[in-house]
Amino acid sequence: MLITTVFTTATEPPVDAPKFILNDGLPIIDGVNSSQVSLSCDAEGGFPAVSSINISCLGRNIKHDGNALKLLLDVKKEDDDKVCTCSAYHQSERYTNNTSSLTVVVF
Repeated sequence: MLITTVFTTATEPPVDAPKFILNDGLPIIDGVNSSQVSLSCDAEGGFPAVSSINISCLGRNIKHDGNALKLLLDVKKEDDDKVCTCSAYHQSERYTNNTSSLTVVVF
């Protein structure tokens, strides 16, 4: 008698969109002309975790293998009202809520 065992690995994308993490917790980059601002993006959940994360902000487009990315950004007056995005990618290819955005406000 031949017994065949089949194993499958279930993959589940995260439920929530990746989240920007700022010092004040608001969905804006709040800075003064010629200042540096810390910006992070984190994608939580899913199995396995997301495979990469990308931040596109103020002319920079940074991709990182993993589920979190932190940047220091130089903010200038001309950056006022620009939009930054964070996108995460999951191997299941079913992660549809995979992008978040925020607005830059420069004083």
